[in-house]
Amino acid sequence: MASTVIMQAQQLAIGYGTKTIGSSIDFSLRAGQTLCVLGPNGSGKSTLFKTLLGLQPALAGQIHILGRPLAHWSKRELAQHIAYVPQQTQSIFAFAVLDIVMMGRSAYIGLFASPSAKDRDLALQCLARLGIEHLASRLFLQLSGGEQQLVLLARALVQEPQALILDEPTASLDFGNQIRVLEQIQVLREQGLAIFLCTHQPEHAYRVADQVLLLKKGQVMAAGDTANTLTLTTLAQLYDLPIAAVSQHAQNVIPKS
Repeated sequence: MASTVIMQAQQLAIGYGTKTIGSSIDFSLRAGQTLCVLGPNGSGKSTLFKTLLGLQPALAGQIHILGRPLAHWSKRELAQHIAYVPQQTQSIFAFAVLDIVMMGRSAYIGLFASPSAKDRDLALQCLARLGIEHLASRLFLQLSGGEQQLVLLARALVQEPQALILDEPTASLDFGNQIRVLEQIQVLREQGLAIFLCTHQPEHAYRVADQVLLLKKGQVMAAGDTANTLTLTTLAQLYDLPIAAVSQHAQNVIPKS
């Protein structure tokens, strides 16, 4: 039995005002599936994410969340189903980890209300789910990059979403923390979450993604299951590199064709 389609785009055009950044973008993301977007800088990945989150209007085409047009969702309602995890970020405020995570409950808490004991318990559960409950009382600014990224992931999970949108979740992380974050992405997928992420590291996409979407100059150059789509040949075309150069760096991970 096929899983539920959480997010779908059909002939989507993205951009700003009258300037089109990308067009003819199609994809479908189901529960328990990971879709990874790859492409050179300027290919439209960030604009696509902003459009999917309702922060930027689509120029054409359709976006459906759980079968309903994106425009029919309020921001509050959307936040209860789709959670966004930005790249590693430095907070200018010295918040404790538990407070950072509980901020994710804002989609459920009234404007002038305070988090309840239930909200606090749920935040602690999300920290435990990622194996970082021991960090609850630590200051966010004092954590390593990998720990901060896991805290932001916990903040997204406390929204109780059905899908996660991750913007380069391993950017600027050291090798060990990259592995830790990728492992958590795999676990969350196995728990039934739909995950839509972008990365500049094809080997990471090959490790965690069921499907890939390759964007080049705003157009979908290729899309499909990872094993058959993410090859040395397509990577060479995507980044305008000779196959030999791509092979030298990725031959142990990515198949030639």
